[in-house]
Amino acid sequence: MYLRVLITAETPLSFRDGTDLLAIELNRYIPGTALLGALAEAHVQRRNDQTEFAALFLRERVRFGNAYPEAFNHEDLNNAPSQPVRPLPLTARSGKRFPGFRGDGRRRGDRYDGVTDALLPLALFALSGEQRADLLDPVRSAGSGAAAFDLDRISGFYRRDALSARIGRAQLTPSLRSHTGINYHTGTVQQNILYSTQVLPEGSHFWAAWRIPDGDATLAQALESLVEDLVAEQALRLGNNRTRGCGRILMQIVPADEADDCAEALAERVAHFNRLFHAAAHAAQLAIPAGIYLPLTLTSDALLHDHLLRPRVQLTPADLAAVGIPAATLVFHTATARRVRGWNSLLGMPRADTWAIGMGAVFLFRLPADFTNWQALLSLQVQGVGMRRAEGYGQLSVADAFHQALAGGVMA
Repeated sequence: MYLRVLITAETPLSFRDGTDLLAIELNRYIPGTALLGALAEAHVQRRNDQTEFAALFLRERVRFGNAYPEAFNHEDLNNAPSQPVRPLPLTARSGKRFPGFRGDGRRRGDRYDGVTDALLPLALFALSGEQRADLLDPVRSAGSGAAAFDLDRISGFYRRDALSARIGRAQLTPSLRSHTGINYHTGTVQQNILYSTQVLPEGSHFWAAWRIPDGDATLAQALESLVEDLVAEQALRLGNNRTRGCGRILMQIVPADEADDCAEALAERVAHFNRLFHAAAHAAQLAIPAGIYLPLTLTSDALLHDHLLRPRVQLTPADLAAVGIPAATLVFHTATARRVRGWNSLLGMPRADTWAIGMGAVFLFRLPADFTNWQALLSLQVQGVGMRRAEGYGQLSVADAFHQALAGGVMA
């Protein structure tokens, strides 16, 4: 089972990515690590229940997913909590001059070129032995004649409303807070010292999905009770600069009223993607090997390591074989590496730096044509991959609808 989590920033939020004060990058979302740490720290301070603490935070029975911004220009997207907010895949492309979904505009006349998915042409180019450069034409440009425009990668977070079919990109803009330096001898303002920090503005809304893989309703009730108590006491604070008034949030847990994904629905999504893929290959007059083509899209960063405990930045067929999906072949992938740093509030010590596969990475595998173990694929989607999954790492989507709804040059 999973829980939908709605978060509102009562004060500005700051999540600094790294310790280098000269090269600070602000996270545009609330990491699952910060959510888990805030709840665990508050639990230690306000409750003396070691059994409950272990069940919630130590045994990885709850997956605290990242909270992504819920800041869209249209109310039907802001008021659709049953629909997930996800990072845009690395295969997403949009116009260079006017990037964004066509429905992102607030006013009539606002121009956005639209967004399309380039997984099909990129995968076909890989299957051609990287010899057919013409297969990459849909990745470079869209439109025709005077209406043609160049394409480029687009990043951010999106939501698709199943009822209205509207799709949009979150428009969360950081704000600046200026501070004066303090003279430690006098305790007053230090002259000539003025600096600014980037923060996520107060009033921002975020959406997260927390999963309890074993479906323990008692554990879910305990988590909801903890959150309600902490919100009532205004005790939930997270992120950096908390001593400067940042980090206070409101949180509401809403049990999902729809059923979790099932093996039959997953199999149908995979079959639909394969129909689109084979149709694209036929149109390109490219013979492709027989098999079932399976796209995996990371919806959060993933921490993987090899047998020597060195970080890995690629999913491999061995990762699928470990969960009962043998004989897979990696056909194509696009991924980024991201350095992961952090702070352990309970221990009061920094975490060891490591490398992760960045969210939005896409891996296309080919499975044997007689593959039927859809339950193993569903388990992979539910359990995730890699380490520190309780902190939101390693979440993925199997045959994500983005690669189907926006395939074949469709611009939304």
